[in-house]
Amino acid sequence: MTHQSLNLSPGNHPDLHLPEADYVAGVQAFLSGQCAHDDQEAQQAWDTLCATANVKLAIVITAACLKDPGIAGMMAPGNWHFSEEEERMGVGKAGMVVNPHFVMTETHDRIEVVLCHEWLHVALNHIPRRDAFLTEMNDPANKKTLERVFNAGSDLEVNSILHDDLVRTGLHNIAFVPGYRSCTGLPLGLTAEAYTRIILTTPEIAAVVE
Repeated sequence: MTHQSLNLSPGNHPDLHLPEADYVAGVQAFLSGQCAHDDQEAQQAWDTLCATANVKLAIVITAACLKDPGIAGMMAPGNWHFSEEEERMGVGKAGMVVNPHFVMTETHDRIEVVLCHEWLHVALNHIPRRDAFLTEMNDPANKKTLERVFNAGSDLEVNSILHDDLVRTGLHNIAFVPGYRSCTGLPLGLTAEAYTRIILTTPEIAAVVE
């Protein structure tokens, strides 16, 4: 898949103040949109969308890595691809999935918060912890439900950590955040496992997760 030629000079992005070599490397690392279209015109439109979204995403990621070098190790190019199947961003065993439409319609600040949300899922080992939790529950008949509930519990653990940033950017209005919306009665600072057990025994929260 080829992408249109892009002017990668940081001079075209006055909100970014980075060494040019770092900026170009960051952009090139994320030119990895992966989606096949039968129609050539649709394929070209998708390639252009991904290339443009990659530039914007690279600006946000490079700036975030400069603020916190500890997260740079999670930015391996092979771990990322674009897809319209993900609403915003998501992380799984195959790596990170990014919806380019989300990138193009959101502010840098909100994109960075969502990126941090996904990075924390990785840093907190939520996938192996979910697998361990399912093994502990030993309920194959309800595996899909338990996976979905644990995913909500892991979101609550992450969003408890990001609480202030979510409220500041208004993302608490669309996310599972302790103390807001359907999670009004939940405290901050619990583990994914603890939040999951609360959801399983609280019908009004479980109904939202379902």
